[in-house]
Amino acid sequence: MISIITTTSPVAGETERFVAAVAAFVPAAPEPLELLLVDDLRLLDVAGMVDWEARHGFLRVLRPSRRGQLGAGIQALAEVRGEIAVTMDPDMAGNLPDINRFLMRYREGCRLVYGRRTCRGDVPPLRHAASRLYNGIIRRVFRIVVTDINTPMLLVARSLFSDIVAYDGRHGSAKVYFPHTLGARFAEVDITVAASRRDSSYTWHDLFGLMLRQLGDLVRFARARRQGSIRGD
Repeated sequence: MISIITTTSPVAGETERFVAAVAAFVPAAPEPLELLLVDDLRLLDVAGMVDWEARHGFLRVLRPSRRGQLGAGIQALAEVRGEIAVTMDPDMAGNLPDINRFLMRYREGCRLVYGRRTCRGDVPPLRHAASRLYNGIIRRVFRIVVTDINTPMLLVARSLFSDIVAYDGRHGSAKVYFPHTLGARFAEVDITVAASRRDSSYTWHDLFGLMLRQLGDLVRFARARRQGSIRGD
C-alpha cells in the first residue's frame, strides 16, 4: 500500500480538489492507496472530519500536535499503514502520476526520494529563479546532496519511518540529514509542478525568515559533520 500524506489547505477549494484527484487516481494507481489528510491548521471541525472520512473510504483525517507542513508530515508517519509514504503539498494534485516515477527509484533500492522542481507553473519566473539560485548556493557552500531543499513531494520507505519520527534535529534539518546518511539509497526525481499560478501564502518577508532558519539548520549540520558526529552511508 502507498500512503499519500498532505495537509489541509487554507486556499478555498484546494483540499477538495486534491481529494477528488486522489479518488480519480485510485483506479490507475500501481498499488492500493490511502490518503492521510493532516489538519495541522485546525481547518476542519469534528463534524467535518467525520464527513470527509465517511465520503471517502481511502481517506483518514489526522490532527497532529505539531503545526507546519514538515513537522506535521513527520508526525503523520507514525500513523501510516502503507510500506511507502509519499508526502505532497495540497496544490499538487496534477503531480499524482509522478508517484510512478518515484516508485521506480524505490524499486531500485532507494529508501528516500525527493522531487526536484525543474519547471514551476505555480510561481512567477523571478521566484523560481531565486529559489534555484538559493539552492545552488547552499548546495555548494554546505556540500549537501539535496538539490531542492524545499521539495514539495517526496517518498519515504517504511524502514525509515521510526528514525525520522524520533529524530530530534540536533544535526540540522531532517531534510538534509537523512539524504546525507543514506548515501546511494537517496535519489531525486525531476518534476514539473503542475499547479496553476496563484498568490503565494509566503511573502518575501516570510521567505527571508525561512531562509534564516534553514541556514541555522545547515550550520548545525556542517558543524556535526566536521566534528565527525555524522557520516554518509
